[in-house]
Amino acid sequence: MRDPVDRIAEIKAADPKRRTLIAVFDQWWESHRDLSLKAQDLDHAVVSLIPGAITRESTVSRQKVARFEAHVGTRVGGYVLSKDERGPPSKPVAHYKLSYQPEEPQ
Repeated sequence: MRDPVDRIAEIKAADPKRRTLIAVFDQWWESHRDLSLKAQDLDHAVVSLIPGAITRESTVSRQKVARFEAHVGTRVGGYVLSKDERGPPSKPVAHYKLSYQPEEPQ
């Protein structure tokens, strides 16, 4: 029988949501590297890859971009998205930072 670890790697590689997330992170890294920034400051090339972020009227859906926050802490394709809050405690502003550490080949 095949090694279950090999099968898991195949399943992950074929997962469309995972592939989309990696595409977003690839573009984010190309556009911003490891800069810490607000979601509204993301390059349009990054936003355009976030599912549903660009409406039929070609405007940016801030809600869809903000929901991308659900991926904070996710490790995929060598990337990790982190978040920190800045500003007064009564009105903090979220800033996001992408880190990249290539995965070691096994």
